[in-house]
Order: sequence, then C-alpha cells, then structure tokens
Amino acid sequence: LRTALARVRAAAEASEGPAACEDPDDWVRPPEPVRAPPDASAGTPRAIVWRPPVLGERMRVVLPSATGTGLAPHPEGGPVPGGLTPREFGTRVHRLLQEAAESGRLPAGEGPVHEEGRGVFKDPDLAWVFHPTEGERALCEVPFIHRTRSGGPGRVEERVTGVIDRLIVRPDEVVVIDYKTNRLGPDPAYREALIEHYRPQMEAYRAAAAALYPGRTVRALLLWTDPAISAPKRYDEAE
Repeated sequence: LRTALARVRAAAEASEGPAACEDPDDWVRPPEPVRAPPDASAGTPRAIVWRPPVLGERMRVVLPSATGTGLAPHPEGGPVPGGLTPREFGTRVHRLLQEAAESGRLPAGEGPVHEEGRGVFKDPDLAWVFHPTEGERALCEVPFIHRTRSGGPGRVEERVTGVIDRLIVRPDEVVVIDYKTNRLGPDPAYREALIEHYRPQMEAYRAAAAALYPGRTVRALLLWTDPAISAPKRYDEAE
C-alpha cells in the first residue's frame, strides 16, 4: 500500500494535470455485478384501483307532512300572534295541548300561546278529545313507521313515518287528530283548500292507524286552534 501511494505522489508531482496510475500488480478489482437487461415487454407497472359496487336505493322514507301542495299556511287576513314564526307558534301550541291532555289540566301561563290552547282545551264540544270516557284510550304524540310498499328486485321499499298528535282508541273505532294552528281568515274557500292540502298527510295517518288496529273504523280529523273559529266548527274530517 505504501508503495502504491508513493507512485501516486510521484506521478502527481511530475504532471500538472490529474494524477493517474495503474493498479498495483497485487491489487485485484472485484467483478462488476451482472445486470439483467430491461424487459421491454413488461411495460410500466400499473396501480390496481378497487372500486366498490354501487348499491341501488333499497328503502325510501316518506314524511306525511312533506306531502300536499305548496299552499301558504297563513293568509293575509290572519297573522300569527306573539311575534313568532308559524312553525314556532305551532310547536308551542302543540306542546301545550300535549301537556294539558296528559295531565288533565292546562298548565298555568299567559300570552297568545296559552290563550289559543285554553280556547281549545276548555271548549265543551272538544271535551271528548282531552277527557276520554270509560272504555276509551287516549294517546299523545304517537310515533309510527308504516310500510306502504314492499321491496324486492328492482323495487324500492317505501315506509311512511310520522307522529300523530292525538289518538283516541275505542272498542270499534279509532280517531286520529292533528292540531293545526293555521289562520283560516274570512274566506271559506281557503279552509277548503287547507283541507285538501292536508288530505295526503291525513290519509297516511289513517292508513297507519288502520294497520295498528285492524278491523276498526278509522277517522282522521283536522282540529283548528284558530280562536276566530267558533264551536262546533273546530274540526273537519279529512275523508
């Protein structure tokens, strides 16, 4: 090794360019690795992407309240009291009537919501709604899921889901009641239009109740809470 370094140093001193020398006789270079020629037929490797199969629709859920026409819920002649939106006002009246029906008395309170609820709960013609007699069963806010169409190959199953405000169960009859806080206004035609608007919803309720209580007559009623309505015109039957 020292002899080889001496040769490199001597060659560098004798030349102005880069030093170069042959390997010493006692050095043996290792063999070059054998490289296989590239396979032209293999081409460029491609990534395989797995795509899951697309499943078709199997079940469709329908809300009864989403059916009907796009009728405006409150005509110009009857704004909602209390500075609330129609939905907020309706929700509060529904909740108040539910508490009154479950407890048998109207919760204490004042304001437009209580005034409207009081007018309905205290109406003698509606006592049968909130005070069931012997042999009757009355329920509030009854949830249901009703299958209206079976599924199968190429066929989507359809179910209707909703909540019935008040359900009166009698030995031979079932009465479905839905509270409506719409302001009916002075035009009788508007009331008829509202009944037609809510008919698909009430038909869905009626079908669900008929499936729950087979063999009994089922009636579906729209109960209007508008204080401008005088008894006995508080409700209409959605036939």
